[in-house]
Amino acid sequence: MRGDLRALTVEQIRKTQQKMRDIAAKSLPKTTAQIEFTDVYPPMPPTPGNRALLDALNQVNRDLGFPTMEPIDPSKRGAADVSFVAPYVDALAGLGVFGTGVHSPAETAELDTMPEQIARAAVLMFRLTR
Repeated sequence: MRGDLRALTVEQIRKTQQKMRDIAAKSLPKTTAQIEFTDVYPPMPPTPGNRALLDALNQVNRDLGFPTMEPIDPSKRGAADVSFVAPYVDALAGLGVFGTGVHSPAETAELDTMPEQIARAAVLMFRLTR
């Protein structure tokens, strides 16, 4: 069986893995269980700096007449490449193309959303570098 473990912090992941190891170690008579973990993407906890970036992005949204964006509930988020640098720098995830079926053969991209996404990202990057 394969599964996906998501958490806000490395400590939460480690505690959960240990609890799962403890459960697997208590096999019923004449049974055994093994459990293995492969860390793929690190967690990306919410931080004041990340919130400030979202506030800056939403100022761009307001200025361009786009809807504001709320943080996504961590239990509904997927993995983000930016998670690897998140411990070292404030970051945002999810600025790419909208679509469905993420990372599957059925993945789609809503190309008509690209002009808005490009404008939003370009103005945000411009402002952050000034």
